[in-house]
Amino acid sequence: MAVERLKEGNMLPDSHCASRRGVEWAKFAVLVLQHIEEYTVPQYGDAPDDQASGFSEHDIAVNMRRYVNRLESNSRGPEEARRDLLKIAHYCAMLYFKRQRG
Repeated sequence: MAVERLKEGNMLPDSHCASRRGVEWAKFAVLVLQHIEEYTVPQYGDAPDDQASGFSEHDIAVNMRRYVNRLESNSRGPEEARRDLLKIAHYCAMLYFKRQRG
């Protein structure tokens, strides 16, 4: 499974060849992938049969804003705030690929 290979470091950039920002991003990407595989897909299904597949670019942006705004409230605690960052990243990826497809 890709998540396990990423966690084991088999797909992370070599520290001698990658920037620190690149290594940080790779570690964050592992967390986003884990969130998608262990939370999002089991709860909502997978593309193209999930609800988000029918979202417009505007719908995705609205959901991203909702989670960004929620970060600023701090009302749900630090663990939920971290999870919201993963959700924002996932929505960013969905919007990116939706725009790529045209």
